[in-house]
Amino acid sequence: MSAQRRPLAAALLAAAALAACSSGGTDDVEERANSARLPAIAFVGDDPTPGPLDFGTERRVGLRLDPGGTARLEITSDAERWRSGDRIALDVRVDGSKQDRAAVRLVGDSTTAADRTALAKRWTTLTFVPRSGETAWDLAFEPTRGEEFGLFAANPRVLRYGAEHDVVVLIVSDTHRWDHLSAMGEISRAKTPALDRLARRGGTFTNCYTSTNITNPSHISLMTGIHLRDTRIADNGTPLHESATTLAERFQAAGYQTFGIVSAPHLRDAESGLGQGFDRFEGPIELVRQGGRDGALSLALARKWVAQSRGAPLFLFVHVFDAHSPYDVAEDRMGELTAGRPDPRVFGDVLQMDPERTPAWVTMRGYRDAPFVSRLYSAEIEDLDDELAGLFEEPHLSGATIAFTSDHGEALGERGILWQHGTLQNATVHVPLIVVGDGIAPLKRTNQPVRQIDLAHTLIAMAGLEAGDFPGRDLREALDEEQPLVPRFALGAGGVSASIESDGWFFEMYLKEYTNKSTKWVYPMGACYLFHIEDDPRCTENLAADEFERSKRMRARLLQWLSDAESTGLHPTNYEVPPEAVARLKALGYSGRLDEVLEWWNPEARDAEWTSNPLHLAFEGDGDADLLRDALVPDRIVPYPEVRR
Repeated sequence: MSAQRRPLAAALLAAAALAACSSGGTDDVEERANSARLPAIAFVGDDPTPGPLDFGTERRVGLRLDPGGTARLEITSDAERWRSGDRIALDVRVDGSKQDRAAVRLVGDSTTAADRTALAKRWTTLTFVPRSGETAWDLAFEPTRGEEFGLFAANPRVLRYGAEHDVVVLIVSDTHRWDHLSAMGEISRAKTPALDRLARRGGTFTNCYTSTNITNPSHISLMTGIHLRDTRIADNGTPLHESATTLAERFQAAGYQTFGIVSAPHLRDAESGLGQGFDRFEGPIELVRQGGRDGALSLALARKWVAQSRGAPLFLFVHVFDAHSPYDVAEDRMGELTAGRPDPRVFGDVLQMDPERTPAWVTMRGYRDAPFVSRLYSAEIEDLDDELAGLFEEPHLSGATIAFTSDHGEALGERGILWQHGTLQNATVHVPLIVVGDGIAPLKRTNQPVRQIDLAHTLIAMAGLEAGDFPGRDLREALDEEQPLVPRFALGAGGVSASIESDGWFFEMYLKEYTNKSTKWVYPMGACYLFHIEDDPRCTENLAADEFERSKRMRARLLQWLSDAESTGLHPTNYEVPPEAVARLKALGYSGRLDEVLEWWNPEARDAEWTSNPLHLAFEGDGDADLLRDALVPDRIVPYPEVRR
């Protein structure tokens, strides 16, 4: 939410959206949910106004008080869940003082007062035991030696020590291909023992597709359950609008502590809008390395925060960026990879690539051997797995619900594309997914087609909370019984292309002209590609003309899906644009500033001669496979050999 509205909105969510707990159908789930649900507490009112507080790389939700001023704290939901011995916790630090202490007072409705002394120069957690039956308090403070300064107070929460509390952990490994997880079997190009151990504890989804091939839109869809077709956010610079309801907000409203850690600057709240609902949200302001902050740093912080979270349920989101290019490994790891082998910076045939097609980071490092560069990608994931092992071994996570996935994959030679993810294809939308927790027996596995966008709904349901009105379905169903085949749709970065996967067939169509930065190949608007994934997982043979009737059906279904896009208002440009206005703009063929967020497929506005274009005419009426075949100039780039260990 916005700086002014987020805490208040969390309180409203607590009162309205989560008034009841789902039983999940069993006494065990109900008991677990009741244990997890502590009273939710928040700052209320607008004097002072609650909002985000930024300190270095970390953002917390709170406010600033002057001496003599007060802030109102209230239980915003589930007051009946208050138990004798429950405490109120606050994180505090002083502002503008050379002192190291300040007296902090919590005064209840019955005039009871509880005092604590706060360390001034860093965040310190204070706990109070208020009188039974109180539901609101005034927070105030006075400097210990009369000096004028302010106090920051953040993250109010209820603590209940000695009880079992739910912990839900969501880990997203950026740019992590599905086939770089050894739990997938012999096809894996990486050894990931920590993730394998996690998979054995629960369910592995071997056929999971994400909704796009770009980081921020994928995370936004993951956190809201809403496809980027409807969020209208298809780039890494447009933040999610504050009106959204996110996974973190659902857990926050249910009394969970909500912590988020990201490893790339463009996922920080200002750029992504994903900080809403998080009590603490942290990410690098600038790139620590070209490809983002090392996952070891983010995971070390996660372990520290987990240790600080005892006494209340926790939702922890951790994003790591290691698998994203450039693939930089530590010097000792580089020594292991090159031991007994020719130096990849000396030997090789200059990547079999034109210099202009070689990524700058590869040129700067002097690599000449393409398979070795792809091996570095695998090494990054293997090193990340070592770091994840430490997090998984945290005692506080022994009974946690844990989900591991990726926002998108990476091309390692498919369709001539190396070390990037600029196209929609099996390599870039097929992602790993492991889920461990309530309702999932160990060693469960399914190859049924599932959507990653359903993961948020699943985690809410696994926590025993009401998930019915949150978009998506419970993925656990796919582990237990056959599900009806449902087409899976994806929309490319910038809205340049869209795809549909159905019954093992993958159809991609370009909605705009696009030049791939790796191959320099120009994809004209309307160009389409059809692949049979089981026979051709690397998408080397375009069957769009040979399987023309199938192409016609899938193209029509894809265009219908695009035209069914809803106006959610989650993109800042079209926020509060009423649906009737959107309909009028569509009817008028509007092609102004709002076009890119109102119409994904608008060929007439982009090409005055579209009606005579063979890529259009081939699909008119009964269609013409030969016309399509002639219009689809084959890719000029021969796919690189598949890189194996």
